[in-house]
Amino acid sequence: MHLKNKVTMKMTLKNVGLVLGLTAISFSGLAQKSKVTSAAVEYNKVANALLMPMLPAEKITEVKQVLTTAKGFIDQAEVWYRDNKDAKDYDKMFLFRGRIYSGLMQIETMDAVVNGADVDEATIESYMDISLSSLSDGYKVTSKKKRDFVETAQRIAGKAGQMAEMAYQMDSLEMAGEAYRMVHSYLNTVEMLDSGSVYNSGICFKNVKKYEDAASMFEILADAGYRGSTGDVLAASCYAGAKNFEKAHTTLDAAEKKYPGDIDILKQRVDVYLQEEKDVEAKQALDDAITADPNNPILYYSIGSIQMKLENYDEAEKALMKSLELDPKNVNTQYQLGALLYNWSGVLVVESKNLPLGDPNVSKLEQKSDEKMKAAIKYLEMYLESEPKDKYVLDNLYKAHYKQGNEEKSKEYKARLDAL
Repeated sequence: MHLKNKVTMKMTLKNVGLVLGLTAISFSGLAQKSKVTSAAVEYNKVANALLMPMLPAEKITEVKQVLTTAKGFIDQAEVWYRDNKDAKDYDKMFLFRGRIYSGLMQIETMDAVVNGADVDEATIESYMDISLSSLSDGYKVTSKKKRDFVETAQRIAGKAGQMAEMAYQMDSLEMAGEAYRMVHSYLNTVEMLDSGSVYNSGICFKNVKKYEDAASMFEILADAGYRGSTGDVLAASCYAGAKNFEKAHTTLDAAEKKYPGDIDILKQRVDVYLQEEKDVEAKQALDDAITADPNNPILYYSIGSIQMKLENYDEAEKALMKSLELDPKNVNTQYQLGALLYNWSGVLVVESKNLPLGDPNVSKLEQKSDEKMKAAIKYLEMYLESEPKDKYVLDNLYKAHYKQGNEEKSKEYKARLDAL
């Protein structure tokens, strides 16, 4: 009996210890749940204020204090939940951590604007990273709160979209690009793609020559198959702008496998070669592009420009004439053709002067030079109808008419030039 009581006592004490251990864990879990609830209560106090585009200074201070308190609660809870992923309210912790850090990011920006201070970009970026990762991680594990995560991501993205539009209207394109990218980043946490914001972000970055940032946005469109090859072509264009020609060609190579024979890919290949100053490769790529799109005036313009650069005047004239035939009102082609013929006339004069005295080819070259100058005048005057204040062209026409013996026309263009 005595021994039995000892055994019973030992087992009872062991069970009591186990119960006490489980109770401690339970209390700990309740404490963390309480901290999530406290964080949520604090956040909800200022949720409506965060919907406003701007707040007065005293309100910003008040909201920041509340969010800082909420941050303290949610950070403590997050540490515990790392080792207790199956605990209740795990997803709720992520949801409010995403909301709180987004609010902190917003209020810090407001504070800097109101006080005329520089935005602490490192802090803002840190808050945004935590907000994004929290929403993304929470959305992956939740089953009952998916709608809450979607609504949160959409609300934050909506405010970022408003910022983007305002920045764009103010011509602050880099800021607009960042804001449009923020729209994408938040929607991406709930596996949504707003192709318009991604596209706008890329275009804004491209216009301020942040080519690598632009390319990263266009790569997103390429992966999504946005409008066929559009994303791939724009990404390649930006890599070329950044002088990363290898990456530009790699991007186009991958695009050609997805969209064989695509004319936009062929044209972008030409543009990349032109930026590389690889004229021979550009010419070959242009031939391929023209085969695919034989009535594209831009392609013939590009061929003419390349041949002009290579001093292949006959080929340049043929290509530019074809381009103008397809698009008679294109001022760029009018100018380029006029410039080609003007310069070619001068080259012919030099060639004639370098021939021996009495050489029968002298008169032929002089006659050809005169023909090219008359043609140059025709196309430059055509160009001037759309661009009447182009000083360089007015000067060339004044000189060209003088060389042709057209004194009245020469004086007319000289007067127009002097009047500018």
